[in-house]
Amino acid sequence: MGRRLTGRLESPAKRAKLEAQSNPYWQTLPGGAVQLGYRVATVSEADARTKSGSRLERNTARPGAWSVRWWSAAGKEVRKSLRAKANDIAAPNGGSVLNFAQAKDAANAMFNQYHGAGDSIDGKMTVTDLFDKYAGYRDAKGSDTTYDQKRFEKHVKPSFGDVRLEDLTKAEIKTWLNGLVGKGANKVTRSTANRILSLWRASLNYGVTHLDVPSNIACWRDVQSFENADGKRELILTVREVRRLVSKCSANIRPLVEATVHTGARTGDLIMLRVRDVDLKRGTVRLLNQKIKLKVKRDPAYYVAIAGEALSFFERQVAGKSDDDFVITKADGSAWRKSQYYRELKAAVAKAKLDPSTSLYTLRHTRATNLLENGAPLLVVANSLGHQSTVMAEKTYLHPGDDYLLDQQRDATPDFGLPADKKIVSIDRKTAN
Repeated sequence: MGRRLTGRLESPAKRAKLEAQSNPYWQTLPGGAVQLGYRVATVSEADARTKSGSRLERNTARPGAWSVRWWSAAGKEVRKSLRAKANDIAAPNGGSVLNFAQAKDAANAMFNQYHGAGDSIDGKMTVTDLFDKYAGYRDAKGSDTTYDQKRFEKHVKPSFGDVRLEDLTKAEIKTWLNGLVGKGANKVTRSTANRILSLWRASLNYGVTHLDVPSNIACWRDVQSFENADGKRELILTVREVRRLVSKCSANIRPLVEATVHTGARTGDLIMLRVRDVDLKRGTVRLLNQKIKLKVKRDPAYYVAIAGEALSFFERQVAGKSDDDFVITKADGSAWRKSQYYRELKAAVAKAKLDPSTSLYTLRHTRATNLLENGAPLLVVANSLGHQSTVMAEKTYLHPGDDYLLDQQRDATPDFGLPADKKIVSIDRKTAN
């Protein structure tokens, strides 16, 4: 539970003095029934001085987020996200960015909207209304749902947004799932389709477990995901193709592409890399796995070895920067944000005349495959990619029958020097006689 505070959320200057923590800071509003919450934007940062191995650090490049909470007549805590950021960086606009006074009014309005109704719904609620409640619930608990909301808006809402929960059918959901897969605009792979289904299904199940959606209409629970969808990534670039891609990149995106070539790291991990995490003497880059939730008490860091041209590349990137500066930035020195690079990368891929599906993940898979084919053990490859185990690397990069696996079997199989059985004659010799 977050700390209860008085008089420390009113201005950006006061909020800037708050220490980073995973839960929101709370301030009781006039009347005493409602509390306004403010969650500091954070990044997870390892700290060898703590036994748990990790602490939280304020992310000064992102604004904090507003939320609200109150207690029902039964004493149950109710938390809601205001779905708005604080005016820590951008000016308030009364919508997506709110100052303290605006957030206070929004909190009271949300309390009045939900409190009288007991915060419950039934099967007549639409898919969009329920998803908004689910996203608000996760936001209030400290999760970043920005990407999930975009996926819902793009893939689910056009087909089911205005459909009432009681009108959903298993057949329609299965038809929709099959229609997601393919090539072309708004089409995805079977693996991605499974993730979209899981996201939507989680929001629907939230209605059953936390609200008053009847379980007897939960037809979505019977919809099966695609089997064997998380297969091997087939698109791997050659050395020549990698060179061609890099040469066609703009000055803006080239450092991000080169960093991915040299490390194979996820884009989200690379754009959060700071100068202090590059050890040129040791030849390592220390990356923070942004996919590990902040509440998980383990060090999210993983290390990638750099040498030769990779070492020279990072030496150029950190030159003249302070320890807290981001290593991989745009040409003007500003920080990258998630998904901002898509258009420029697509242009570079087209100029290099590569497969249109080539992405930064393709470079990640290319590095992993090169490591494996050059003899690196699977555990080493998995660790360099930031995986917690070898399972994902094994599913993604190795398939029975791969030339690499067959060559490894041949090289590792001993010759026992067993004498040939003279009673056995080959068919060819028997025919010749």
